[in-house]
Amino acid sequence: MSTQEIPLTLTPQQAAQGVIITVQLPTGPAHLTVRPCRHGELVAARLGDGTVHLRITVAGAQQGKKSASSAA
Repeated sequence: MSTQEIPLTLTPQQAAQGVIITVQLPTGPAHLTVRPCRHGELVAARLGDGTVHLRITVAGAQQGKKSASSAA
């Protein structure tokens, strides 16, 4: 079975803690477990017998900007 990439937008809290998301499939609802992740990251998630890749967008994230904590 081939993999596919699906865009997924998370809140900053969901991205920081991880989240279980319910998605509707033709066969009924399914649960995706998303581990803690960062903006722009590609996360593999199991869905049935296959794998989907989720391209994470964190709502409100600023692209291309480094965090202030890395300057310490």
